[in-house]
Amino acid sequence: AAGATVAGLPICVLAGYTLARGRFFGSKLLYKSLIVTAALPPVAYVIVILRSAATLGLHDTNLVVLLWMMTQPLAILALRSYIRKLPQDMLDAARLEGLSDIGILRAIVLPHMKRGFITVAVLQFVVTWNALTVPMVLVTSPEKQTLTVLAAQLARTPWLPWPQVTSAALLSVLPVLVVFLLTHKLLLAEASSWAEGRDWVEDPASDSTA
Repeated sequence: AAGATVAGLPICVLAGYTLARGRFFGSKLLYKSLIVTAALPPVAYVIVILRSAATLGLHDTNLVVLLWMMTQPLAILALRSYIRKLPQDMLDAARLEGLSDIGILRAIVLPHMKRGFITVAVLQFVVTWNALTVPMVLVTSPEKQTLTVLAAQLARTPWLPWPQVTSAALLSVLPVLVVFLLTHKLLLAEASSWAEGRDWVEDPASDSTA
């Protein structure tokens, strides 16, 4: 999950920036498709992923699970919302200075949404770490399955091995607990911004003046 989060966030940032500021044919349809996909439970589209993985020869491999984890629609939609909060005039001024889209991302977008970037990273890590249906269907070899899937399969055995089940449950919860303890202040600040209707976008100069 950590590898999928680190590798997938740049992809999600590029996709979110494209949806937020790009104007191309089918952009609205793509945006609505992401909303529908994010709203559906994984069991609704896991067969499509399974057939695609079988066609590409990736069935029963960790690579197909990693690819699915790297492109979470919810992370793309959240980053799109953050980027749309940025003033268009600021992006236009950067473009007049000769910056490319990648340059605008590095110089303008990312410095203004550091807290949002970390929040989405935590969200993507928790979602991918707790994923059960898709990894269970795509990967059938026991030695390749994720810890969450193994813990669920242990709990379904006729004779319940309590020590193994307890250890697996503890290990599956521990990384999420550690991530929450490290980022809970940031998450609470973001929740307060939502509740009070404040802007998500932060001013990079506030870090230097603080």
